[in-house]
Amino acid sequence: AGGNPSILDEPQKTNIILYSSEIDNAAYLKIAGATITANSVLSPDGTQNADTLNFSTSIGSRIEQSVNPSVAGDYTFSVYLKSSSPKQVGFRTGISATSIVTINVTTEWTRFSVTQNLPSVPNTATPQIRSIDSLGGNVFVWGLQIELNQNPSSYIPTTTAAVTRNADVITVSPPAGTVKITTTF
Repeated sequence: AGGNPSILDEPQKTNIILYSSEIDNAAYLKIAGATITANSVLSPDGTQNADTLNFSTSIGSRIEQSVNPSVAGDYTFSVYLKSSSPKQVGFRTGISATSIVTINVTTEWTRFSVTQNLPSVPNTATPQIRSIDSLGGNVFVWGLQIELNQNPSSYIPTTTAAVTRNADVITVSPPAGTVKITTTF
């Protein structure tokens, strides 16, 4: 509608976290009194499938899931979060001795991401979303993703296994007398 047309053209990516939008699944450890209410709010895709992460009054209240990346490199952990009122939470990749990044969760869905280098394999990453105070409260969670790259790609849903999205391929058929261009990433 009056803007410049654009195409989302992404390389092949793999989301290695399991149950990316089912935080109530047993694959996620609920530690220090953290609990999950499944499918409690509308997610960014408009479906009633985002979960509520309820923090206890323990500072270490959190969810986490261990994953085993297959190659060394930069990994980006991303997640969509929102809250019924502004709240600060801790966010970390869980690679090596990572520090906790404090993020400000608002009443609007926002995708947060953090990138860290995994220097060698085998190695385990244990990403976390955690309370940083003893006030308790909750945040809404959807669309967790861990991928090899410094920038998060569009969301790739997973269930029982990692999922790979193929690279986008754009083919343009030009008018007669011009050169045909194919782009693959």
